[in-house]
Amino acid sequence: MHIRPPSTDPSRHGDAAAFTLIELLVVIAIIAILAAILVPAVQQALDMGRRIFCLSNMRQLQLAHSAYSHAHEGRMPGANTGASGVDWAILHDNARTMEQRIEGLKRGALWPYIESAGAYRCPTHPYQDYARHFSMNNFLTGDGWTYPVRTTIEEVPEPIRTISFLEEPDPRQGLLGAWV
Repeated sequence: MHIRPPSTDPSRHGDAAAFTLIELLVVIAIIAILAAILVPAVQQALDMGRRIFCLSNMRQLQLAHSAYSHAHEGRMPGANTGASGVDWAILHDNARTMEQRIEGLKRGALWPYIESAGAYRCPTHPYQDYARHFSMNNFLTGDGWTYPVRTTIEEVPEPIRTISFLEEPDPRQGLLGAWV
């Protein structure tokens, strides 16, 4: 058996294991393919998380609505946005900054039950400069137009099937507060 002494010549690679350029390119191509497959899946998961966040905020509004009603002998908060402490949120035309708009939320009837401006917002809403992205059903203590308005929980025919809040991508600054 013959053992070869190590080479002292730095230019000679000898039997040292090394990757060839082709092998490196193949590995890079495989990584690129895996990334192309995973990026849409990650984006889909992030979008689902944002939608769940919106539903969670809407649930918080509904829980605040229910808590308000129970604390006020069944009376529901107003669906409009003008009467401080009575309507669910307050909207003023002269509110120009986000801080002023959030102050309107703080004067609304639901604020003591939520106390978070983030609960009035949705990350998927197209207008992120709004203080709130949800509106309240106008038939629940709003003006109702030509339909009967319900002012207490007991007056709502099927509460379990009644939509109280929805996300409203309204292009008007601040939304109008209620929907029909």
